[in-house]
Amino acid sequence: MAAGEKCERIHSLDAMRGLSILLMVVHHAMLDLNGWYGILGGMLSSTWLQTVRLAVVCLFILLSGASTQFSHSNRRRGLQMLAFALVITLVTYLYNPDYFIVFGILHFLGAAALIYSVLGDRMRLPVWLLAALFVVSYWLLVGKDYPVEHLWLLGITSPRFASSDYFPLFPWLFLYAIGIHWGKQLTARRGPRWIYQLRCRPLEAVGKRTLWVYLLHQPVLFALHLLFERIAA
Repeated sequence: MAAGEKCERIHSLDAMRGLSILLMVVHHAMLDLNGWYGILGGMLSSTWLQTVRLAVVCLFILLSGASTQFSHSNRRRGLQMLAFALVITLVTYLYNPDYFIVFGILHFLGAAALIYSVLGDRMRLPVWLLAALFVVSYWLLVGKDYPVEHLWLLGITSPRFASSDYFPLFPWLFLYAIGIHWGKQLTARRGPRWIYQLRCRPLEAVGKRTLWVYLLHQPVLFALHLLFERIAA
């Protein structure tokens, strides 16, 4: 594929992306319900729901990596996502400066797209190595604190660090790189036949607009909360 050339769209990827973003919205709605009304706390901390959440996040990042192969310009795509991410940081800081979004999923996806636009195929390590690096770095970094400040971009956080949504470069960049490899296999028509044939138009429509769904779902949820409060008052 020539640089900047856009590959033929694979509709099943849009559908999977649509499903994953909708599941994210449901999870965020559950978090909001727990924060506003103190319900669903036990369910949110359950092992099965945490496992489903991790699976959905991993699928979304893999799909985002694969989508690099269907973009005219990953540099422009990355800059656009980072611009929106900075707006989210500002808004959440104004809303709650003690627990705003420092580097969330949109920040990560924008940074990853920019990194790929610069490094290109130099990110294509063997998949087994990328998978091993992801597992090891996930075990070392996620949920762990270290007595080091100002390395949160790399996934190394101190006990004083807080972000209401946090997806640093590591371990997630390794998973994104696996998605890039997957996308290259799909554009070379080396994927299973069903992935080129499967259609679900409602999910595809959502999947083509994941950025806007992500940007607008929290304001919509918050507006519904205010409406309910007014009705119940």
